Amino acid sequence: MQITSHLRKFITATALSAAALGASAADNMPAMPQIHGVLRTRLEMTTTDPVEYRFQVRYARLSLGGDIGPSVKYFVQTDLCDQGKIKILDVWSRIALAPGLYIQAGQFRMPFGVETFMAPSNYVFSNRSFIGKQMCNYRAVGAKLAYTLPSAPLLLEAGVFNPRAIGDHNVWQKRVAASGKATFTPGPMTFSAGIASLTPDSVRANLFDLSAGFSHNRWQARAEYMYEHYRPAAETRHHIPYPQPHHSRRDNDSSHKQIARRRSPRQLRALYVPLRRDCGPWRVVESAP
Repeated sequence: MQITSHLRKFITATALSAAALGASAADNMPAMPQIHGVLRTRLEMTTTDPVEYRFQVRYARLSLGGDIGPSVKYFVQTDLCDQGKIKILDVWSRIALAPGLYIQAGQFRMPFGVETFMAPSNYVFSNRSFIGKQMCNYRAVGAKLAYTLPSAPLLLEAGVFNPRAIGDHNVWQKRVAASGKATFTPGPMTFSAGIASLTPDSVRANLFDLSAGFSHNRWQARAEYMYEHYRPAAETRHHIPYPQPHHSRRDNDSSHKQIARRRSPRQLRALYVPLRRDCGPWRVVESAP
């Protein structure tokens, strides 16, 4: 009986030790990568005479991300068919420097704005707003620092980037693009403010953004205001890479309302207010003199 009792204790201790070693090894091993994707197809028709139509694969995105140890993260996202084109969207790695502080480098969205960070899989409505599509839909190659305060729900982000398009990373630059953003999330409310300075061509554009949001259970409301000011050079005024207010159009979808006025293209303001639950979005686009 004593031999049997000792044998049971030995087997139990051995099993507990093996389980502890297995858990420790699992904690030290990198987590399995997470794979996500979104596919969106559509048919569009014109209201002109004769009627024209087209089928499109608007998005066929595939992303891969995960952790390498406790302090390193990575993310890669590509669009396999963006209206017939293959695009590399995001490629970045992130290293945690201290609790709440990390540095991120690679190709990703500049820390500015709210609507532009909403992925197609998270759209509240069937399409993006004017801000999300035209104002500062900007990915760049660079690095950013982010810090979350331990005593308050406040996230601070700032980064510097190449000013040119993401299609060519070999060009030496004489200027930089920069942006910064602060996000405060007390309970169900979200407030953010940001600033960005871009030079995608020979035009320096300075943008300012304010946003407020509320989310509780199935209710969600958000308002965002963005102000853009730029001074195109004389030789490039006929080739401005930014949307001009007097070329705006009224959407065919009755759930969207857009008001535009013809004024100088040097300043552009936009306001977007989406309301969820039995209400469609409402947005106003207004150009300043």
